[in-house]
Amino acid sequence: MTTEKSYISSLDKQTQLQLDKLIDKYAVYSSDTAYGDIIVPRNNISDFIDGLTKIGIAINSLDWWCNATEENKNKYG
Repeated sequence: MTTEKSYISSLDKQTQLQLDKLIDKYAVYSSDTAYGDIIVPRNNISDFIDGLTKIGIAINSLDWWCNATEENKNKYG
């Protein structure tokens, strides 16, 4: 079991439900079922981080990725 999956599994059910609501609210995508890599649109990052903080979940790291929309693909290749 990954560290992230162990951490999420250790949360009480209420916190897990709150996390899932934040993911739904901020159009977040989890790249796996363990919540190890969660992708958040740039305009929602601050609100998502604030929401995580309010339910007691800390962020271990943050990476920036290019949003590969059709418009960006045409613009940047």
